[in-house]
Parts: sequence; structure tokens; C-alpha cells
Amino acid sequence: MLRLGMGGISTALALMLAGCAGSEDPGTTAADVSSTGGASTTTDGSSTTAASTSTTAAAESTSSTTDAADSSSTSTAADGSSSTGAGSSSTGPGCELGTLDCACDEDACQDDLVCMDDVCEPPPNCPQEDSEPNDVEADAPEFDELDDFNPNLEFVDGRLPSAEDVDWFSYRCDDNALGQVDMNFEIDTPIPVRVCQYIECDIADTPVVLCPDGSDADTSPDGLPGCCTDLPSLSITDIDCSTDSNDDSGRIFLRVDEPAMDACVSYDLGYHC
Repeated sequence: MLRLGMGGISTALALMLAGCAGSEDPGTTAADVSSTGGASTTTDGSSTTAASTSTTAAAESTSSTTDAADSSSTSTAADGSSSTGAGSSSTGPGCELGTLDCACDEDACQDDLVCMDDVCEPPPNCPQEDSEPNDVEADAPEFDELDDFNPNLEFVDGRLPSAEDVDWFSYRCDDNALGQVDMNFEIDTPIPVRVCQYIECDIADTPVVLCPDGSDADTSPDGLPGCCTDLPSLSITDIDCSTDSNDDSGRIFLRVDEPAMDACVSYDLGYHC
């Protein structure tokens, strides 16, 4: 048996303590790091900073996604508003066909409106005359009374804003010269138009009107006999209101329509009987 003196024991203890002081401190293990989601507890703080940066980036990504969603929602709402606006257009349901700012009625419009891109609108730069509305025979304004002694023309200004427009005028003619009532007109216009003349005799009979060359026999919407022509002037001299009377007095109607172009057509119309 080895026996150590006090000096030997002291030396042995000193060697054991020196060995303990030189061993490594295990500190935090890799498992500990993994369980904390990559956050390190080392004193230099580098791993902690990386984890913090990752968290911040995730938050920014979430915020960006939310903003994009909000932006998309706003855009969708704007698009929906625009669509609604288009749906409430004046050409939609409840808008009477042929009226102002409404769809045309088979390419036609009421009053003096014109059909433009399938919408009824006022004629562009084509103001109407004081004689409007005169689109139907019954609304034809009546001018001063004339007689067959006066060969001078009376004039009226007119305007057709579109090819669909029709202008009616009328005047009374007294037969004072051997039963000879004529229907005469001259028209000055930059675009050719059609002019029709009809007579409503004072004597309730069946009048006879013979149309000269260059004109065609026609009957007015209210059943009056007459003639139509594209010529700039015409004299209808063969008129007989009654076979039993020489009195051919009556009311004469003029109709201007069918311009050669669908445009604003101004004209000066002269007439006499």
C-alpha cells in the first residue's frame, strides 16, 4: 500500500483542480438553438439579430399583401361603379325610343331630332325656322291670302336638318280670273330637294290635277291631289276643282322634303297662284 504524506496529497489535489479548470463549458447546445427557432443565446447576439430581421421581413410581406388586396378591392369597386354608370345611360330601359338622348326608333327620331350613332340628338349647327313645328300637313302654317291676279312670288325661308325632316306650308288662293288657279313654286337651295304641291278646293267635289312633265302625281297624307318634283321650279296650270263650276278657289299646300344629302339644308321657297 502506497502511503502519501501531506505533501503528496496536496500535490494530487492541485493536479485535479487544474484539470477541472481547463475543461470546456458546454453552454447552449445545438438542440437548444433549434428549439428556439434559430435564436442564439450567445453573447455576440448575431443569431438573435438574424431572427429579428426575418420576423420583420415577414411582417412587411404581410403588410404588402394586405395593401395589394386593398388596392385590388378598390380597383374592383371603381370598375363596378363605372359599369353601373354605363348601365344607367339614357339609352337604357325606360328611355322612350326616338326622343332626345334616347336610342333611335328604327333610325328615326321624333320632332326635329336626328339619329346620330343610334342616339337621337339635336341637329348640329342647324337651328330651326320660326315656322317649326310644321312636320305634318295639319300643322302647316298658313300665309297671307293670294289671288290669281298677282303673278309675283312670295318667299319663305326654311331648313331641313336631316333627310327625315319634312316642312309643310300653305296659303289660300282666290279664283278671280276666269277660273284659272295655278300652283307655282321656285326654290333656291344648295342641295336638291323634293317639292310637292296639293290643293284643297272650296267646292266639295273631286278635283282633277294634271301634272306637267318633270313631276309625278301624288296624294297628300290627308288625301289631297297634287304633284311632286325634284326640279327647282314647277307650274301646275291644269287644275279643275269641279266640273259644274269655274271656281277653283281653295287652299294650296306645299311640302318640302327628301334632300339629296342627309345634311342641314337651307332653302328659299317662292310661291304664287
